[in-house]
Amino acid sequence: MKLFRAISAAALAIMLLGSCSRGEMGYSYTDESTRGKVLVFYAAAYNNISSYITRNVQTITKGKLPAPYGKKAVLVYCHSGIGPSYLCRLSSDEFGKAVSDTLYTIEAGRSAADAGVLAEVLGAVLDEYPQDSYSYTLILSSHGNGWYPKWAKNEESEESWDFAPRRKTFGYETIRNVNYQIDIADLADAIPMKLDCLVFDACMMGGIEVAYQLREKVVKLCCSPAEVPGNGYLYSDIDGLILSESASPESFSRAFFEYYRNALETGHPSADAMYGATSTTVDCSKLEPLAEVCRTLFEKYRSEIAALDYSDVQRYYRTDPRLTYYFDFFDLRDILLHAGITPEEDAALGAALDGCISYKGATRSFLKDYYGFDIKTFCGLSMYLPCKGNADLDAFYKTLDWNADTELVK
Repeated sequence: MKLFRAISAAALAIMLLGSCSRGEMGYSYTDESTRGKVLVFYAAAYNNISSYITRNVQTITKGKLPAPYGKKAVLVYCHSGIGPSYLCRLSSDEFGKAVSDTLYTIEAGRSAADAGVLAEVLGAVLDEYPQDSYSYTLILSSHGNGWYPKWAKNEESEESWDFAPRRKTFGYETIRNVNYQIDIADLADAIPMKLDCLVFDACMMGGIEVAYQLREKVVKLCCSPAEVPGNGYLYSDIDGLILSESASPESFSRAFFEYYRNALETGHPSADAMYGATSTTVDCSKLEPLAEVCRTLFEKYRSEIAALDYSDVQRYYRTDPRLTYYFDFFDLRDILLHAGITPEEDAALGAALDGCISYKGATRSFLKDYYGFDIKTFCGLSMYLPCKGNADLDAFYKTLDWNADTELVK
């Protein structure tokens, strides 16, 4: 999820649809000297954070936009109502005015938090902007809950989570009494191209389980092990942070982190001063050495991990009694430190983490006055702690690629 604060929702579709007109498909940038760059902002916004996402899209629209045909493209797909939804290209006309044309339409009644819709929209992007001519940054904006399965239940009761918002993997929408969300394996399968960068503007997605599941489809992953403040990542300089030649995933992660760090430390802007943030960029192509190190340590310290007092381990969840579905996100390295790994083993673990994490930042605390937590150590990635989980979560965890290659849960 993206952290929710109650404010009035805006009708995002009105903003996009009012300026959309049918565009011709099939154009591609064919300069063989360099590949173009495509940014896709994909939002499952038919929920209680639609107003935040509305503002994010408005911010993109007000910023520097590319020409309609050329090396750069900004595409927005935002589902915020029960009617049809549209993949739109945002660009700037000769007078610098933002314009939008529609590239693809999803019929009414379908959810953006459905892996089939995600695959269809990204397929349309691929048709319009072929992989041999373009690289892609995909921003996924909605609620999120890490690697959790769609069917997860509260460990303290028999209440199904299928009817509770903000308790799923990426995305949450309810349409005609049907709840939609995308688990990480299905999300990976739905991506039809190799992404240079995937940004999760959604809570709790900065886990090793998520990054490892996406390693075949994503080079760099920008994510947060903790919740993401309601206003999310920064979109005022999309060109500079994502589309320019000097842009990098690390710069996008850093801008997000530094904004919330400065707000926490200075009190300005006051609306965001209560939060804090965690921010990580992972090179998913370099995760296998980390898996090798962890597999050895998990086997050697299996009984120690099982006997841990989880309250001693760095956590990334709040203890608000209304948020009982978050209690399974801990610092990967801190788990093993508390399990008793040696200094030499910790050095090997640190080298593996440094090899795959290209940026990380964490404030001294997160929402401390709202059941939050201090951040005393931060390796950049969260992980499940089996001694804090339950049989249902353990069973699902075994289906994840990370567990297949490391056997955290046997």
